Amino acid sequence: MAEQVHYHLEGMLPELEDLERRCIFTKAEIKSIVKKRTAHEYAIHRKIAKKGDFLAYIEYETNLEKLRRKRKQRLGLNKAPEKGEKGISLSDHSMLRRIHTLYQKMLKKFKGDVRLWVQYFEWSKRMGSTKALATSFARAIQLHPTKSVFWIMAAAWEFEENSNVTAARVLMQRGLRINPVDKKMWLEYFKLELLWVQKLKERRRILFKEDIDEMAVDGDDEDAGSGADSGDDSTGPEAAGGSAGADSDEEADTVTVPKLSVESEHEPGLAEKDSSLASSRSQTSEGMLKKELTPLQKALLEVMIPRAIYRNAIKAIPGDLDFRLDFVDVYVQFGKTSAKGVEEVFQSVLADFPESPKALAKIAEQHVLFVDTPDPAFPAALKKSVAEFESLLAARPSSLLWTRYLDFLSAQRAATNEPNLIKYLDILALRGYKASEAAGMCTVGMFLDWIQRAPQKEVGAVVAKALAAHPTSSLLWLEHISRVAATVSAKKTAFETAVSKVAKPERRVMWERFCAFLVESGSSEGEIETAFKTAISPAHLGNNTADEDALKLRFLDWSLAARGIGGFRALRTALAKQKIQSPAFYAKCIDIETRQLAAETAGAGAGVKLGKAAAATADALEKLWEAAVQVDRHGLDAWIGRIRFTFDVRKDPAKAAQLYWMAAKEVHDKDELEREFQDMKQQ
Repeated sequence: MAEQVHYHLEGMLPELEDLERRCIFTKAEIKSIVKKRTAHEYAIHRKIAKKGDFLAYIEYETNLEKLRRKRKQRLGLNKAPEKGEKGISLSDHSMLRRIHTLYQKMLKKFKGDVRLWVQYFEWSKRMGSTKALATSFARAIQLHPTKSVFWIMAAAWEFEENSNVTAARVLMQRGLRINPVDKKMWLEYFKLELLWVQKLKERRRILFKEDIDEMAVDGDDEDAGSGADSGDDSTGPEAAGGSAGADSDEEADTVTVPKLSVESEHEPGLAEKDSSLASSRSQTSEGMLKKELTPLQKALLEVMIPRAIYRNAIKAIPGDLDFRLDFVDVYVQFGKTSAKGVEEVFQSVLADFPESPKALAKIAEQHVLFVDTPDPAFPAALKKSVAEFESLLAARPSSLLWTRYLDFLSAQRAATNEPNLIKYLDILALRGYKASEAAGMCTVGMFLDWIQRAPQKEVGAVVAKALAAHPTSSLLWLEHISRVAATVSAKKTAFETAVSKVAKPERRVMWERFCAFLVESGSSEGEIETAFKTAISPAHLGNNTADEDALKLRFLDWSLAARGIGGFRALRTALAKQKIQSPAFYAKCIDIETRQLAAETAGAGAGVKLGKAAAATADALEKLWEAAVQVDRHGLDAWIGRIRFTFDVRKDPAKAAQLYWMAAKEVHDKDELEREFQDMKQQ
């Protein structure tokens, strides 16, 4: 290991000499750099390499490179060189090269960590390292062909940075051949093609002053798709990542992924199965920027390829309604030129999900998808959607459909500033709430919205109807207490009724609010204590330990505020005797005792012996840390906290080392434990 380390350090000498010669770093700073790099090199060359060591080394080199650039700029070394001088020296690129090398070494050892790959890609993009990106994307895809994130990132880089839509298409098509049921890949490929069309339209607007949205397409899309051979003379790539027909410069680096063995195990690719997608390979951006377009090229501008992608996607994933509606959301982002595609999606949804309230509601909303509220056509489009909703509700009413309708009205109201339109939407909403309540289909959420929008004089009646329909809802009881119950006595009675009626999963909220109300209203300590003890009893919360823990923490806070540290300790001891408490309970107690110890030792100098009160608090803290470790043997935080307490308060490094040895046998994240322990030793 030492030989490897010294070999790498010797390779850094020319770079360090250059940095010193150019006065970017001083001699003392160079020595510090060597010392730091030596420590990092030994760390990454251990027998069992650790991810954290590589990341720490990369972070150090990244920060060092930032400092080098700032100093170079400050010293004026970025200026154009004089005649006969060199503008770039060895140190200008050596650090970046070293960071690349460190990333590659780390990824060789931890090739299965997707986050590390993504981190490397993001860093390489920021640095403009195109060659490294092209090579690394290909390597990541070869190692992880079933990880869609790599296919998507590579295609996005080809499209956005290299302007190479051909290579991006090939990557996405190959990725979908291997991952045919990956929803994200389908949607990202879909967005890619829509973005391509949008860019082409913008460029044609600039070049030819034409409005593509108004262009008529000769013949239907299927006929256009079958005439692929009659279009542009350029041909698409036959192999993945081929540069033929690419939109970028010929010398640009392209992600070239060799034929993967896993591809032969799957069905033919999209281009082989769908003529529309096959024809897309022959079309480049340059070919689409001619003044006169062929029927096929016009069809491409009418979202022919995205529509073909959608058809193939629903064949691969046939029974997922949400997946189909995601395509509508993407279409909407690209404006009314996508209307034909949206119509096709809705036709397929209606054919395959004719009884789904969610599908029917989305179809009813389609009239306003591409119409903004300031548009004069909006009121007419809104009326069409409202009429369709009302027709659906008359024919097949359901709570879900009512919810979707009322949510639709609320969304439209929030989007408009026109007073008459707001008044119209409010009338429709109130009428809808009343109709759904009469039909017994008004949900808790709908009642809550109704309460917010009802006239003040009607609020009491609406709340009464809501509680009659949903007596176990904590949210409705809280609305009753805040809006209807007028006096302290009435609120207290309402709380007492509510905590016995609401469903057990919601009782914690009611008990928390009830106890807070008792405190705020000035109730006696005995009454508040009784409420807390009743709240944490199994009879009221069942076996929900999370709710019980949350209420206990509030109980501890109240006892400290009302009765001081003595009352808190008495309650803590009583609760600890009842049963084994949770890690959260001990964390709360430790936090309170730690603040108490800080207050008792405030102003005392280092090395001063603890007073009697502070010593008692320190003893209590030690017992709490011991208990915290016992209830969470594998918990990293508990062990680190106990070791830190031993270092900082007990001043006992030997015992801290013993605790570290014990913790190393228990915790799962041993790397983090070691890092924390080393930091404590250095402090």
